[in-house]
Amino acid sequence: MGKTHTVLSETESKTEDTEFATDYERIEPTKTELESEKIETLEFKAEWKNEKIPLKFNTILDSPVIQVINKRMKRSGRKLVLEKLQGTYFASIFENDERETLIGIREIDEQIRKWAVGEKKEKETEK
Repeated sequence: MGKTHTVLSETESKTEDTEFATDYERIEPTKTELESEKIETLEFKAEWKNEKIPLKFNTILDSPVIQVINKRMKRSGRKLVLEKLQGTYFASIFENDERETLIGIREIDEQIRKWAVGEKKEKETEK
């Protein structure tokens, strides 16, 4: 438990009891017959907000213009990397060599069929 303080004006405020909680989800092994080396060579299509986005692991995500700027600033930029932890594959986005985003993959063959996103929601990709 904690408290949330809200300032309403210069002279008014309110305080409420607040419960801070974090939900955890058990990580299940990714269903696949493919080795990571094969998965890294494939190109996938993901859908995000009704837009189809090509995904290829170990590639730089920044535009060529941003890549030039990053090189001048001695930055590595954004990169999509396939990672595996205890049998589960993850699509990880690194920003300047620091992991920024981690998305679990439930099932993968020649296409990524199901993403593990949030409260057991699954996002299926086009076959």
